[in-house]
Order: sequence, then C-alpha cells, then structure tokens
Amino acid sequence: MTTQKHTPIKEIEFSAAKLDLIKAAEELIAEFGLAGVSDREIARHGGQKNNSAVAYHFGDRQGLLSAILDYRMIPLNNQRHVLLAQEGLDLREVISAFVMPYLQHLLNGPKDSFYICLISQLHQSGQQDLLIKESHRSSSLYLFAEKVEELLPKLSQAELFSRLTFAGTQLVHSLALWHGERRRQGELWSNDVLSSQAEQLIDFIVGGLQQSRVR
Repeated sequence: MTTQKHTPIKEIEFSAAKLDLIKAAEELIAEFGLAGVSDREIARHGGQKNNSAVAYHFGDRQGLLSAILDYRMIPLNNQRHVLLAQEGLDLREVISAFVMPYLQHLLNGPKDSFYICLISQLHQSGQQDLLIKESHRSSSLYLFAEKVEELLPKLSQAELFSRLTFAGTQLVHSLALWHGERRRQGELWSNDVLSSQAEQLIDFIVGGLQQSRVR
C-alpha cells in the first residue's frame, strides 16, 4: 500500500443557515431514511421559509450530502490521524483509533451523531465512495490500513482488503444500530453501555483480522 502523506485539513466554515439545514437533514434522514425525506421537509425542519433552500445553499441533494460529510468527517479524519501518529501502537490500539472517534460522537448524544445513520445508509445503498474517494475525509483510512498491514504481514493485500472492508461495514452498521437504540431506549443505552459495546466491537474486529482461515 502506498504511504499517504497527511497534514491536518482545515475544517470548513458553514453559515448559520447551512448548518441549520445540515443538522435538519441529519436528523430527518436518521428518522425516515435517505429516500423518505424531501428537500422541502429539510428546509422546513431547518427553519427556512424558502422551500428551495437546499438547492439555494447546496445546489442539490448530493451537494447537501457532501456538505454533511465535510462537516462531520473532516474533523473525525483529523482526529484519527492524531491517534494513529503515535509510535508503537499495537493492533488493538490501531483498531481503537478507527472506532473511538465515532463513539465519542455517540457519547455526546443523538444530536451530535445523527449523521452516523446517514453513513450506514450510504453503505447500504452502495454510495460509500462518497466517504472513501474524497481524501480530505478519508486519508486516515489509508494510514489505518498501512498500520494494520505492518502488524499483520502474513496477510495478502487481497485478504487484508477483504477483512478491512468487513470491519468497516460492521463498524458503521453497529454504530447506527446503537444510535437508534439510544434514541428509543436512552435509559438503557447509557454512556457506560455504549463504551462497553465499543470495547467488545474492537475485540471482535481484532479477532477477525487475526483469525487464521480454515481451508
């Protein structure tokens, strides 16, 4: 794998109106799904009197989705780089750097983590390239993969890619599930429960990456 150079990406500053629309879209998409929400409903929920506010501010729905990902994933990407820059990390610590920035948003509460449901839905609908191909959102994933490759040198690149794909899919769908459960049963899904679930997920991913294949 090719080593990716990284310098922190400056976070994008959004106007108050754009932020209102971004947060309204996150919440409605989490509740009703990508296909279940109209731009007009997003505008209304975002406090905009103009029903065409999404088109005015973002051009179209894809522009809005891209803005949500920039707003959420650039800071997360930078945070992962900081965690992965530490020397001497073992495999569990590398996987933790992959998982924990998402978890922190969940611990902050639903309003800070509605976007996780969007990411899960993008995976389900085959649109995960929106996350991966834009390097300002995803460069830490390449560094993450390099770290795993160094720690698991016996895995072929094809096998490593396959296992990391499974790990990423498991992560985003687990997070979306936890977010939904916390919204429905907040008294049961405390921060302690979420943290415990995250530790188990990290152990699960580590075990899956290390597992020898039975042929």
